[in-house]
Amino acid sequence: MGTSSLVLYGSVNRLAYSRTFVDGQLFHELSVVDQGRGQHTLREVFCTNRLLGLLQAPGPKEIYVWNRHVFAIRDDSGLTDDVEAVRNSFLYRDRFLLLFMSLSIVMLPYAAWVLIRKLNAVRSLPSVRDGHVAT
Repeated sequence: MGTSSLVLYGSVNRLAYSRTFVDGQLFHELSVVDQGRGQHTLREVFCTNRLLGLLQAPGPKEIYVWNRHVFAIRDDSGLTDDVEAVRNSFLYRDRFLLLFMSLSIVMLPYAAWVLIRKLNAVRSLPSVRDGHVAT
């Protein structure tokens, strides 16, 4: 569960859909071609519903990714972010599984460990203020 963040510059040339959730879309593959015609590919990337239209739109853009979650996109119209929805998706995705695991005395330590890792990871989620992404 890495907490790396990165920025992809260029035009999206491949979105391979994997699964649809209530709060967004999981892509098996996201490929971006930069101005130098270099291709950058990420696998298993989640995008919230609010940013989905911007991600699919043609043209160059900056795609901000944290922990395989698209949290902001900058295009010609400006910066659009959905940090709060990404935080909620990341924290609440496995909540029922963790609750079920915590009912077992044997699995309780593992459930606590996963919860602590998630809470620590979400602290590294960049914030967006005044049109700028602060890491």
